[in-house]
Amino acid sequence: MSALLAFAFKGNISEQVLSKLYISDSLYLHSTTESIALFLKKIQTIQPRFILGLGMYSGRDRDKLRMETICSNRFRNSILGNTVKYWKINYFLKPNADVKPASGIGNSYCNYISFQIGTLIQKQNLDLHYTFIHIPKNFDREKAITTLRHLLKPESLSLPLYE
Repeated sequence: MSALLAFAFKGNISEQVLSKLYISDSLYLHSTTESIALFLKKIQTIQPRFILGLGMYSGRDRDKLRMETICSNRFRNSILGNTVKYWKINYFLKPNADVKPASGIGNSYCNYISFQIGTLIQKQNLDLHYTFIHIPKNFDREKAITTLRHLLKPESLSLPLYE
């Protein structure tokens, strides 16, 4: 059982930032439903207590990292299922001056993986906490790395990573 599993999407700032956080269980995913399905199986194998997801953001509010608080079953302008469903992300990191809570995760792979993780947590009643952080596309990489390292320090967590 792993305490912390982290992932980022390949080919963007989130991959570059995660590679400098030096988290032992880190995975880099392609932006495909197949890659995400394999990741969900990995979660069940590793059984982490915490998952940190990182993705790239290109919308408004580019001055801070965005800690997403909600996701849905919307994906690429479609609804997965018959009706729209929402899942409140049970994040374990605390927002600070450089990280703001946000509720605009969008409807692409960041939202898709977050909703799939939420569904897995609910269906299997897992004691698993998840945080997803969007890093603005042109955000200062060193500032993102420093900010995330600070958030991952024990005194900055809302829940302990290690007991």
